[in-house]
Amino acid sequence: MSNIPENVPPFLAALYQGDRKLYDLVMKNMGDLTPQGGVILHKYRLLMSMVADGVLFHPHGVTALAKQAREAGASDEEVNEAMRIIYLSGGMVALINSLGAYEK
Repeated sequence: MSNIPENVPPFLAALYQGDRKLYDLVMKNMGDLTPQGGVILHKYRLLMSMVADGVLFHPHGVTALAKQAREAGASDEEVNEAMRIIYLSGGMVALINSLGAYEK
């Protein structure tokens, strides 16, 4: 998909190209629901989202969120613990689909 700005999440690229009005609404809602100054530290919100994506079999989301969590200050040990939660919650298939979390 060409002509997509870098700040467009990869999982929303098709929506960005197909319906900019809906894309803008989704992005506004995501921003409203995930404020940067929330009570839960940003790295932990990213790790929780990573676990959710892992259990729901969204491997690209796991990979992206693990990277973002590390950039937000999460340690490899914290990512590893999140991966253990994915395994305990979703089983082997969820774990296998989430191995992208180890890409750096």
